[in-house]
Amino acid sequence: MDLQLENFKKPCYADILEHEKAVITETYLAFEKELAEIANVINLFFEMLYLKRIGLNDESTPGYSFFFHAYEVYCQLPCDVRSLVVDFERGYYVEAFRKSRSLIETLMKLKYFLKDKESMSVYLNSLKDKKGGKITVKKFFDKIIPQAYDKYYRFVSRFTHNNYVLSPQRLASSLNSGSNKVPYRPLPTYCKPLACSAIRFLFTALLGYLNAAPYFLSQELTDNSLPIFSRCQILKKYLENKIGIKDFSQENKDDLSEIFKEISAEPSH
Repeated sequence: MDLQLENFKKPCYADILEHEKAVITETYLAFEKELAEIANVINLFFEMLYLKRIGLNDESTPGYSFFFHAYEVYCQLPCDVRSLVVDFERGYYVEAFRKSRSLIETLMKLKYFLKDKESMSVYLNSLKDKKGGKITVKKFFDKIIPQAYDKYYRFVSRFTHNNYVLSPQRLASSLNSGSNKVPYRPLPTYCKPLACSAIRFLFTALLGYLNAAPYFLSQELTDNSLPIFSRCQILKKYLENKIGIKDFSQENKDDLSEIFKEISAEPSH
């Protein structure tokens, strides 16, 4: 069949940019309300951190490394989330995926050491446990949520490491290079389902931290902090509802939904 390939003209950068921006805008508008709520989440964490007092001057305290690391995580969290949201707003969903995945890793790490806080210092110095065995991300998942690594995390990791061309700039560069080594995936094909996945992943990470926040901050919060916990409960309910986004388009949706619920479950005390 003659497709007259000699007359085929690659789309120019301007055409690509115009089309991709239109799709990004359309997708962003569909999630504008959800993204607006993220500001409340970020403010909540800033308020909690304002009330937090560093009472960790004694390095001999059991679990010192664990609580100090957890405190650092919470200090950095609002900035991490804002960076992720900016990527989402610009349509860089793969980058949003990558940063959300990093938050999930951090959550898994804290949960992993929750019952063995003294081991945190050994891990931070050597990435190994007390017996000298290497601790990997897979171990975090296997101890807390068996099979979740293979069913979910590995898929996300492969996706974010495959150099899929999803931003207008990289798409134009790939088309103009003449190279077939970089997978070509036009953004309009995956824009909305990928956005659903990224924002759902973000909500799940935030819900996990909201569940853990009272535990990490309880010693420093007073009766005057009850309004903060009230807001925390409201946001938790909001995020729990959003994790069940109906138009989330992904294979094995039911399995992924169960894993999301498990990841965001209350930590064991």
